[in-house]
Amino acid sequence: MPFAFVDWRVSQRSRDLTIDTPHAEGSPVFNGTAQASADSDFTVKVDVEGLEEGKVYYYAFYAGAARSNVGRFRVPVASKTHVKELNYAVFSCSNWGWGYFNAYDAASNLDLDFWMHLGDFIYEYGPEDHYPSPV
Repeated sequence: MPFAFVDWRVSQRSRDLTIDTPHAEGSPVFNGTAQASADSDFTVKVDVEGLEEGKVYYYAFYAGAARSNVGRFRVPVASKTHVKELNYAVFSCSNWGWGYFNAYDAASNLDLDFWMHLGDFIYEYGPEDHYPSPV
């Protein structure tokens, strides 16, 4: 069965995400290797322990010579913790054949606490159906 090793790295500073750059004192870097295979649709899931609540982190994945874009996330605060403000984006029913994903691009430029995706187009239509249909 084919598989690939995927290296990952998480840090509070985006500049710490290059493989050759050692991290600075006080900026912990979490890293490891995961295996992607057909059993996981060639995706990896990483549960990183030791991250601080409410802090922003950056991440990147590496496979051979390929490197992902740098991503950003904020660790949620503990449940029942009062938050003054919560900023999030809601998306639903994306269909590549009927539009572009400008909303995702716009949301990526906002300081959001999380994104919520409510659905997908893969379940909407049978093999003979299509959208939009003639009237």
